[in-house]
Amino acid sequence: MLHLTRPHRSGFSFQHMKGSGMRAGEAAESAGVSVKALRYYEESRLLRPVRRSNGYRNYSETDVRLACEIRTLMSLGLTTQQTRPFLECLRAGHGVGDDCPESLAAYQHKIDELDRLIARLTGTRHPREARRHARGWLKYSWRSPLSSASSMSRPRTCGDDASRTSS
Repeated sequence: MLHLTRPHRSGFSFQHMKGSGMRAGEAAESAGVSVKALRYYEESRLLRPVRRSNGYRNYSETDVRLACEIRTLMSLGLTTQQTRPFLECLRAGHGVGDDCPESLAAYQHKIDELDRLIARLTGTRHPREARRHARGWLKYSWRSPLSSASSMSRPRTCGDDASRTSS
C-alpha cells in the first residue's frame, strides 16, 4: 500500500506501506481525485488497475502516481487524452512525466493552442471595445439613458411619444 507524505515536484511524495495495492476509494484519496475520475481514467485506458478475484479493482503505486499526474496536467488545461505522452514517459521508468520528447511536444502543442486562442481573443478586443464606445458605454460604468434626471421626473407612458409628435 502507499501513503502520501510531504509535497514533491508533482504535488505528492509516496511512502510504501504494507499491502499489495489499494481499492478505489483509497487510491482516489491518495491521488486527490474522485473514485468516478479513477473509473473514467480506466475507461479511457489511461490507468490499468488489475482485478482481484472478487472483482474489485486493485490500484498500484504506479496507478496512483499516474492519477496524480493526470490531475496535475488537467489543472494546467490539458485534456485527459493529451496526458498520454506523460503517462507513457512515467511508465517507461522516467522520474517525471515531462522527461521524454513526446511529452515536451505535447506541452508545445498546448502552448501553440493557447497562443492561437490568445490571438483570436485579442483580435476581437478592439472591434468589441469600439462598438461599446460607439454606443456610449464606458468600460466599467454603463449609464442607461433612462437614468438621467429628466426621465426620472415622471414616469413615461405608452402615449407620451405619440402625443408629443401630434401636437
